[in-house]
Parts: sequence; C-alpha cells; structure tokens
Amino acid sequence: MIDLSDSKTPIESKETDFMLTEEVVENFRKAFRWSSSSLPPSFAARAFVGMFEILNRLEVDWKKLLHISQSFTYQQKIELGQDVKAKSFLKRWKKRGNVHWLHFESQLKSPSGENLLTAESLIMVED
Repeated sequence: MIDLSDSKTPIESKETDFMLTEEVVENFRKAFRWSSSSLPPSFAARAFVGMFEILNRLEVDWKKLLHISQSFTYQQKIELGQDVKAKSFLKRWKKRGNVHWLHFESQLKSPSGENLLTAESLIMVED
C-alpha cells in the first residue's frame, strides 16, 4: 500500500454516473434474494465504486483488506429509472503498528446535486 503520511485528506474519487435500470435492480434482487418490488437496501453498495477506485490507486493488497463496518443514511427516496452520481472520499486514515485504518464516505446524488444517500465504511489493511 502506498504510504499516506504525506497525503492530505480528503482524497476524492472521480464521479461516476449511472442509471437505476430495471436490469441493474433485478440483478441485485437476484443476488440478494430480495423478493420485494422496492429497491433492495443493499443497492446502496453501488455508491462504493469510488471507494474501490481509491483503494486501487493506493495499491492496496486486497488479500490484506478487511471491511470492518458500513452504514447507510438515506436522505431521499431513490427511484427506479433515476440517474445518480456516485463519489467517494477517504475522509480520515491512521496507522497503528502495521495496520492502516481507512474511513471512507461515499455519496449518491441526483444530477442536480441533491444528496440521496451517504454511506460510511471503515476498512482495515495490513502492511
């Protein structure tokens, strides 16, 4: 993993645009065995695309990574057919011994910039 000691936070991902199509949602429903007609709550994981981009940029060894926790805060209802923008930020990090603790915030926004969802994740990476 790249040394972060000289890095300033937040580190931002690029913004990713996507549409919530029936096909995309149906794939999530199947994967998570979600029988309701509503969007599966796990669909919010789509917000993590930027987090994965940052982890790759930091050259993280995925075999030494553990996803410790995550939370989702829905600010508005997310609708099928809606265009959304996803972006992630490495908000804080610290190193204790040979373990890096990375705190990410990921956001889903409408095309007009309204917050739809905020997700937080804590990732642990060993040297």
